[in-house]
Amino acid sequence: MKIALVSPYDMGKPGGVQDQVALLARWLVGSGHDAYTVGPGEIREDLGAIEHRSVGGSRSLMVNGSTVPLAMGWRVKAATVDAIVDADVVHVHEPFVPSVGTAALNSAKQPVVATFHADPARWTRRVYSLGASVARRLVGQADAVTTVSPVSASAIESFADYETIPNAVDPSLYRPGAKVPSQVMFLGRNDPRKGLHVLLEAWPTVQTACPEATLLVNVDGDSAMAGVRYLGRLPEEAKQRLYSASDIFCAPNTGGESFGIVVAEGLAAGCAVVASAIPAFVHVAGSAGVFVPVGDPVSLADALVRVIRDDTLRQANQACGIDRAVQFSIDRVGPAYLATYERVLAR
Repeated sequence: MKIALVSPYDMGKPGGVQDQVALLARWLVGSGHDAYTVGPGEIREDLGAIEHRSVGGSRSLMVNGSTVPLAMGWRVKAATVDAIVDADVVHVHEPFVPSVGTAALNSAKQPVVATFHADPARWTRRVYSLGASVARRLVGQADAVTTVSPVSASAIESFADYETIPNAVDPSLYRPGAKVPSQVMFLGRNDPRKGLHVLLEAWPTVQTACPEATLLVNVDGDSAMAGVRYLGRLPEEAKQRLYSASDIFCAPNTGGESFGIVVAEGLAAGCAVVASAIPAFVHVAGSAGVFVPVGDPVSLADALVRVIRDDTLRQANQACGIDRAVQFSIDRVGPAYLATYERVLAR
């Protein structure tokens, strides 16, 4: 089977959708299928040796509190149509995102699988609600609709029939290792909704209570704050090693998350997870997580201190997280998508 996996976001830039598209493409190729990616930019080297058909360059836009790299315009639409023409199945991620997602959804002559990832902003949800008939007509051009979590499903349930297939983690890349005691890890872009400012406000309290604690942050920055190290943007292998060695993964995000793949990666790598109690993170981590109110540095500091000091709690959460992460393995998620492709082809 030849599958075109379409991303509206620049495949040369870091991002959750891009990583999922590339991971699924690698799994499909490894399973004997002819899969390739379509989207803006040139594919990042750390995503693996995947065939990629670029539809042009991108520019960064602020969407839903985060910066996203999109390609726009009629040339992009035409390039997208050309890139998918020889596929047996077209799998469009974020089909309502112009110009790549909408072009693939509207123009494909082959069976189409459409996957919704996002937790849309309130105004987007209102547009969906008011324009449900238009949205239903658009999404009706897909032969199957999937969503990655109950959060993203809640945005489309008024106009689409769907099944939920979660985002995936490659368990061969995220494995528990020898943990550095009291090492806390933060991973994410330095966008406000990722919540780094909340964690930095909480950190002096953590440091006072646990002077041995260290916080490793994978964005550029400078800090005279005790125990904080900025690592800059890490390549994939370095990121995986950091997960493996970290005792705790902290996700202080303030909202706008539909799944929380970084939380799933932390679970798979055997980290205890301390996270904001946003629905997406609660869904992913479940009983393996310690959750705090959104945007509350006092509660966050208290939770981090408790997990650092309580060996029994921390180790139990780490073990529970490893077990929980199995459901997000690409070896489970990949076959679910493959079954969907086969079903739409059979129609």
